[in-house]
Formats: sequence, structure tokens, C-alpha cells
Amino acid sequence: MPNSSCGNGINFRMEYGKETGKAHPGVCRKCGREGAEKFEKAARSAGVAFRESVGADSLTTFGGGGTVFRLYEPRDKSELCSLMRAAADVGMQENVFFLGGGSDTVIADGTVYTPVVSTHRLNRIAMQADGTVYAECGVRISALTVSAAKHGRGGFEFLWGVPATVGGALRLNAGAFGAQTADYVIKIERLNADCAETEWVDATEAEFGYRRGAEGFLLSAVFGLSPATPDESRALAVRYAAERRKKQPALPSCGSVFAGADMPAGYYIERAGLKGVRRGGAQISELHANFIVNTGGATATDFTELVNLAERRVRELFGVNLRREFVLLE
Repeated sequence: MPNSSCGNGINFRMEYGKETGKAHPGVCRKCGREGAEKFEKAARSAGVAFRESVGADSLTTFGGGGTVFRLYEPRDKSELCSLMRAAADVGMQENVFFLGGGSDTVIADGTVYTPVVSTHRLNRIAMQADGTVYAECGVRISALTVSAAKHGRGGFEFLWGVPATVGGALRLNAGAFGAQTADYVIKIERLNADCAETEWVDATEAEFGYRRGAEGFLLSAVFGLSPATPDESRALAVRYAAERRKKQPALPSCGSVFAGADMPAGYYIERAGLKGVRRGGAQISELHANFIVNTGGATATDFTELVNLAERRVRELFGVNLRREFVLLE
């Protein structure tokens, strides 16, 4: 089943060997005002700029929700590493949320003090002499696809039309149309657990699975893509995008809300009679029941009320516990 969940806006961090958080593996530790001020000092020592009071409408694909107290914007990979080392020095590395394109992420209503680090400037792509492709975590998958095609390589067309970044795709093992990110990963660069140094890990060590990707503070990756002409890549991307438009809503959403189990989550939600159900400005999509769309003015509370309703009704009717595929940033 075409599923465009990409984990694009999720926290790329997990405790090594141990999942954390309720909404999705990798949710960072909740942080209050005192912690936020502590992290700001670390950021200043690393020379990282930040913006204050940044709204969800400009950060996530769902659009509804609250405000990020401070959004940190490292200029490159080196500055990001310096920021995380400074954060580790004051014990704040587990409180950080890495934000890519903002899908699979809903920001809680009100002010969120958790430090949010944008990866959008980590956008370097490089073709290697051996035909592989290097890409940093903030690179849009669409940009990677276009760049690779110019050099006779293809593979990520299955995510065309999805606002995914490399970091998010790695973190969730984004997949659609029978393909997944793990199919093309050779190795991944990440910060080690205490943020003291970077390390490269082979794709086999990442233990990719269905909607389960690489752990850690992900910095970049090397991909092995297939031979393809620009015309072939473009045609495939157009076909996948057309299929996606037929089956997924055009209104703003965070992507797929739940991961599939023995059957797609949308199958159970639809059978539970929840298609079209609204709470405030949020609605369970009438086109695809595993999407909650923002029809205008939706809040994070509207969204989570529908999530809780779907979980409860599916559990009561079918004995199935739906697994969340998004992050609620609090």
C-alpha cells in the first residue's frame, strides 16, 4: 500500500539500543523553561543562532499547534556537532529535538520549551567517485532525487511529492510503493552517544525494519542508487506522485498517523466508521482514514482528540492496538 510517512520532522535521536517515548521511538525528554535557558547558554557558546517564538504553521506540514520557544539553526554540520557537544557538557543532549521538513510532527498547543534544532542548512549533496551519493540530514529527498538523476542515478522517486529530508527518511525508514529507504543505504554518519565524536555505521548495523530506522543523532548518509537517466527518473517520479494524489488528501496533514499491523491502520479506522469525523479544525480524512487533516484553524488538541478516538474505537471493536507514527512535541 502506498504510504508516504517519512518521519521527516521527528527527533532523530534514540538512546542507543533502547527506544524512548510514547508517541514514537526517539521522542526527546520534555524540557521546561529552566532547561531551555540552560540550552541557550550552550548554543551561545557554540555560536549557533536562534529565532524565538516560531509557530507551528511555519514548521510542520500539519500546521496547527503551538509555538516553539527557540528554534536553533546551525549553519553547517560542524556547527551542529559543536552545538550538541556543548549541550552534552551541560547534560542537555537528551532534550534536543531535530526538525527537518516537519512531517510526522505535531507541536503541542501553547509554548514548547524543548530546544528544537532545524537541520535545513545541512543540505550538502556530493556524488562520489565510486558512483555512490553522499547527502546530509537536512537534504530534501526531492533535491537528492534531482541531483542523482543529473548524474545518471535513481531510486528515491517513490518518495516524490513527500516533504521528506534525508534525516527523517533514515530515522523512520520511509517507504512507499514497495520500496524503502533502507534499500539504498550503504552507511550512516552520526554523533556517538555522548556527542563527543562522529562515527560511521554500516547499514546492516542500523537494524532497519518496517517504519523503523537508524538510531542516534543522524548527520549524513551514503547511498547506493541504481542507474537511471534523467528522463527515466522524472517519469517514475511523476507516476508515483500521481498515484499519491489519488489516494492521499491534499489538505495539510502530518502524513500517516498510525503504522500498519496485520492490516493497514486506515482499514480499521474506516471500518470503525470514523472517516470524516471532526474535532474543531481537524478531521479524519474522507479520502484516507489514516490521515488527519487540518481543514483550517486546527489545534494540536483537536488532532490528539481524534488520535485518541481512533485508538479507542479500533481497540474496542477489533482488539487492535494502533501504533502511532508521529511525534507530539511538548
